[in-house]
Amino acid sequence: MKAPDDYPMLVYRDSDSGDWVAAVFDLPGCIGVGDSPEEAVSVARTFIGHWIESARDCGWTTRQPTAIGDYDLTVSVKTPPCKS
Repeated sequence: MKAPDDYPMLVYRDSDSGDWVAAVFDLPGCIGVGDSPEEAVSVARTFIGHWIESARDCGWTTRQPTAIGDYDLTVSVKTPPCKS
């Protein structure tokens, strides 16, 4: 098993809650949430091992971490309307 640091993540601020979210690209549903980007990443790294162990217990195959260069990192940003 690869180290949790090897899995790329998308880190963003949730517009509804204001929480920071770190979503692990290669492990669907594996996310960490925190009050800061660093906390969200730390929580996600903790969950990676648990996610992989649970997946294997269910008989699922797990992906190796994808190199970040394999992703299209197009970003879409939603901003609130400007009040004049």
